[in-house]
Amino acid sequence: MKNAIFRIALLTLPLASLSQTYYYIDNIAVTPQNATSLDNIYIAAFGSFTNTGTQMDSATVTITGYEIYLNYYLQTSLTSSSAEVPHDEYFNLGTLPEGEYHINFVGDHIGDFVSDTTQKHFTVGSLGFDEHKLHPQDKHLLKICDYLGREVQITPNTPLIYYYSNGSIERVMHND
Repeated sequence: MKNAIFRIALLTLPLASLSQTYYYIDNIAVTPQNATSLDNIYIAAFGSFTNTGTQMDSATVTITGYEIYLNYYLQTSLTSSSAEVPHDEYFNLGTLPEGEYHINFVGDHIGDFVSDTTQKHFTVGSLGFDEHKLHPQDKHLLKICDYLGREVQITPNTPLIYYYSNGSIERVMHND
């Protein structure tokens, strides 16, 4: 009877090791905090391996709509010893369009232990332009320059550049 229990334990040992979590993610940081669609956005995932024989084979990011998938691929040695080994991964998302984003973890043997679920959500905001600056009725002439950048008066048959208060410019030539 003892021999049969020992054989069952030996047969199930590899299966038990397959379902074990080898990398725990404890914390996430998204930078910059108030990102706009012009900012390069980065995610840092902070965690720990559960044994000395685990290492990160690769970590990639996939973006589908407003879902961010952090994909982890681990290599684990079954002969390693149990120990908590800190490990952090950094992902460059580049620029993203405006919207509300959600972070997901993907991979075998990955444990999601982020206690503050608000860390898994972030917003990419607008560019921050004041709309009233973009309306033409607020447009008034600031200065007139020639093509060499010198401030001048209106001169016939001379190409000029008009600079306006809303940031726009016009290239003008008055013919007389």
